[in-house]
Amino acid sequence: MIPTAEVDLLWERLDLVATRFRDVQAFGRLVPGRIAVRPTDPQRTLCLLLGSELHIYPCEPAEPTGALSGSAEAMLRLVYGRNRPEADAVTVTGAATLPDPRSLFPGYGPGHPPRLGP
Repeated sequence: MIPTAEVDLLWERLDLVATRFRDVQAFGRLVPGRIAVRPTDPQRTLCLLLGSELHIYPCEPAEPTGALSGSAEAMLRLVYGRNRPEADAVTVTGAATLPDPRSLFPGYGPGHPPRLGP
């Protein structure tokens, strides 16, 4: 379990991680898209924008193509490439399925070589 203060800090830097550590092939399959990202604790809504670039903005997306929801900690693990499908209850609705964001964010570090986009 990640302490609340650290979860908040990681959410503040989530766009930085998401834009740099993403899989180029998965990104190409999912473009264009606007995914509503809705962590449940605390409740907030962000927009995962998949266009000429990938960004996560702190706003409600206009006409979302899908949605991700779950605990803030589980969703952080998803973007950091550390999703545990058996333990992290992340729900994906719309045009995408859970394997889509899991392949988009493969992680980094030992055993997770970064496949960086431009």
